[in-house]
Amino acid sequence: MAILMQLTLGGYTQYLYVKPETEQGKHCVKELDAKVSQYEQRTQDAMRSQQASYDFQMIGYRACTQQTLLPQPCGSEPVDPSAAQSRICWQDYKES
Repeated sequence: MAILMQLTLGGYTQYLYVKPETEQGKHCVKELDAKVSQYEQRTQDAMRSQQASYDFQMIGYRACTQQTLLPQPCGSEPVDPSAAQSRICWQDYKES
């Protein structure tokens, strides 16, 4: 009931994209789109690099664990970059 009241009384914000009409506005949107594209490309490149590093570390870790009988001689297992604990640094990230 409380949730229903909040939804009914609270209202919500709705955003609507309106294409700019001026040349300056069009130029601004074009620049912003280019920045977003560059940011997404850098993010993908960084993720590929992190995955390659992880794969390389796992090869060494697996080789180490197969060659020894001692408990934990190889240290802890590398953290997969797609795991939740490795994505924490991305929360609240803002491009400067």
